Amino acid sequence: MMESCKVSDRRGGLPAADSNDDRTGRLLRSLIEGSHDLIAALDCGFRFLVFNSAYRDEFRKVSGVEIRMGMDLREALAHLPEDRRSAVEIWQRALNGEEFTVERSFGDPSRGRNIYQINFSVLRDESGRQIGASHIVRNVTRWRDAEQRLDRQHEELLEQLRREQALLEAKNEQLRRLATQLTSVEQRERRCIAHALHENLQQLLAAAKMALGRVGRSLDDEPLQTAVRRSNELIDSAIDASRNLAIDLFPPILYDLGLSAALEWLGQRFRELHGLDVAVEAARDADPAGQEIQAFLFRSVQELLLNAAKHAQAGRIEIIASATGDDWTRIVVADDGVGFNPQAADRPRRGGVDMNLATIQQRLELLGGRAQVQSAPGEGCRVTLLAPRRDAVLDRDAGGRRKSGCVGAQQPPLRVLLVEHHPVLRNGLASVLQEKTDLELAGQASSGEEAVAKAAQLEPDVVLMDVTMPGMDGAEATRRIVCHRPKTRVIGLSMHEYDGLRRRMLDAGAVAYVTKDSPAEDLLNTVRRVGGK
Repeated sequence: MMESCKVSDRRGGLPAADSNDDRTGRLLRSLIEGSHDLIAALDCGFRFLVFNSAYRDEFRKVSGVEIRMGMDLREALAHLPEDRRSAVEIWQRALNGEEFTVERSFGDPSRGRNIYQINFSVLRDESGRQIGASHIVRNVTRWRDAEQRLDRQHEELLEQLRREQALLEAKNEQLRRLATQLTSVEQRERRCIAHALHENLQQLLAAAKMALGRVGRSLDDEPLQTAVRRSNELIDSAIDASRNLAIDLFPPILYDLGLSAALEWLGQRFRELHGLDVAVEAARDADPAGQEIQAFLFRSVQELLLNAAKHAQAGRIEIIASATGDDWTRIVVADDGVGFNPQAADRPRRGGVDMNLATIQQRLELLGGRAQVQSAPGEGCRVTLLAPRRDAVLDRDAGGRRKSGCVGAQQPPLRVLLVEHHPVLRNGLASVLQEKTDLELAGQASSGEEAVAKAAQLEPDVVLMDVTMPGMDGAEATRRIVCHRPKTRVIGLSMHEYDGLRRRMLDAGAVAYVTKDSPAEDLLNTVRRVGGK
């Protein structure tokens, strides 16, 4: 029960109410007494005006003192000088007219100190004159202890994650080295086979042709001469097939003049062999430094051309090789063939093309690069190969760490999907993104539905998502994208700073929210931050 500072009212710590206010007074006393929080008020002389049972019991538990109405707080805490000084200091601020919230630790160390969150308010009479101060106290010791336990568990989990990441990085490094060694061994074996074809099989076939020619010249029988001529033709075909096989296995131009020259030769060769319109645009500075990377890129383009020629029903193929500003080689192979759906589980395999694409993607990732496939039924196919111009494995020290100065060069640009329904703003944002070498504009969409489809097709690292769009809005599009591709980071874009929109986007799975009138550099830095740059 609350105690009262007026003898006439034994029911609580508030002055007795006038008859007209009995109901309000009883309700107020009931609310104070029923609260789980600790509630008390002092007059300007530090004497208790009111307190509830919870406050009285907690005060007794912490200090060992039974407080009473009119008792001076300083007297109650006289045996705890440290707590007395702290209590007087914070109460004096409230009695001076300040309203605030603090956290303090009180109690006898032998009994165990407790942490309290205290909200101070000023008490005034009807004329506005301050007559004291009140505070509402909540014991947050358990909360703070729980927070400390959570912090310790968080640090333990982080340390475990760091150890697992280090182990994963070591395994990835081992895989990269194995992939490079595999490519090197593969090229060495190709060279051995090509050499054997040239030095042995072709020479034997040539010798057989000469011997058969001598036999033919010594024959007078016309049917036998005809048979010899046909045999010579078969030998010529065998020599041509052996020569072509040797060149396909190990094209000398790749190792003599580099990747760009080899791609031009490859385009010309496919024009002659398959009658395709193959256009090649290869910059000389696009060649990677590592021979293994050059060989793998050449084989990948060769495989893509074979797929287009045999399965895609393509009439025209374009090959574009270029160097990015951040020391990467980008090769694009695009055809105008039948296309396919890269995401459909039951898509036609086109004679094994999907298996080849998957192999290219996996091998290139192990070599430090990546491959992107863009295609749709009836819209052809576009494959982009991105590889470091320096060998990702050779650029590491003896301990497997990246050498200093090469970290930035080994990170591929972040691929960004821009979703904005307003064409003028979309074009402006696209121009900003295209100016940055560490960012790649992977695609654009003008609606939520298109954004979901493009995200599945392009697999971007980051999506800039317009919040307010006709039809499917940005929150729903974000929810669908994150559901199907959790690694994609979505940034909400809006003209409004309204917290409701921000919360709706974050609840849908967005990781950041930026207003459209923010400086362009703020937007770009947000993209880099959420993308891990």
